[in-house]
Amino acid sequence: MSPDKGLITAIIGGLVISVLGGSRVQIGGPTGAFIVIVYAIVQEHGVVGLTIATFMAGLILVAMGLARLGNLLKFIPYPLIVGFTSGIAVIIFLLR
Repeated sequence: MSPDKGLITAIIGGLVISVLGGSRVQIGGPTGAFIVIVYAIVQEHGVVGLTIATFMAGLILVAMGLARLGNLLKFIPYPLIVGFTSGIAVIIFLLR
């Protein structure tokens, strides 16, 4: 996919999040951590596979929200989150 598709998606996503409101912890916008995953899905399954994976992820998020599983996030240690994010940064850096 071309970079313009990502820019359009980021703009539309940001506008939708802004219009619909949200919470003080809501995150909107593109993130580099997903580039590795998106690239692998598109290479293996094409854009149709990416669309299916996106819908599946959305359904899982809605199901987890309805089950009130967001409360479990407080049990994830801060060092784990920092380590995961740092690991993704290293992977992105090495793939360039």
